[in-house]
Amino acid sequence: MPKTELSPIKCVYIAQYYSDRNFAQEPALFVCRYKNAGDVYRSLLQFPLSRSPGRPGPASVLDRALLKLDVTRNDIPRGSIRVSVHKVWQAWMESTVNWLTQPLFSISPESSCPVRAGYTGSLEFDLTDLARSWQQGALSNYGLLLAGNEEHNRLLSLAGRTPPPGHKPPRLELEYKRKSVVKSPCHNSGF
Repeated sequence: MPKTELSPIKCVYIAQYYSDRNFAQEPALFVCRYKNAGDVYRSLLQFPLSRSPGRPGPASVLDRALLKLDVTRNDIPRGSIRVSVHKVWQAWMESTVNWLTQPLFSISPESSCPVRAGYTGSLEFDLTDLARSWQQGALSNYGLLLAGNEEHNRLLSLAGRTPPPGHKPPRLELEYKRKSVVKSPCHNSGF
């Protein structure tokens, strides 16, 4: 089964407390609330996936799309939270987006993943249906918004484009399978 791994073309976090500031060139992404109400972080990503590009060939179809993110800091004191991935509905600029100008996004997550206190491994989000919609042209690819617990202090840091040693940047792993060939039930006997 052929695999392709895509790197983000846009990668930034936004902060409610610093609502008019842009954080595009930072080495990390953040989600959840940090210290108090009004101190919420979200992150935005966009991968170069749209109608057809990235496909290994016409004889294959997208079987699975996994967003993989490495946790580099976990300030969850106990229990666990859910990190969610939301579809973005409008264009945004990596170099200018901030909390005040963040794009509209779907309230219902495309995927979510539990994260327990102390965990610093990799998170995986199944985005197969969304990636297929982008490739088939059914939806425009405006990227993804990452969010976490915004009611309690539970900050998570995720590896950004230039992560610390031992961590990988965000990646969208695509797995393809060969299209099934449907044979006709009719048999041509040469008449």
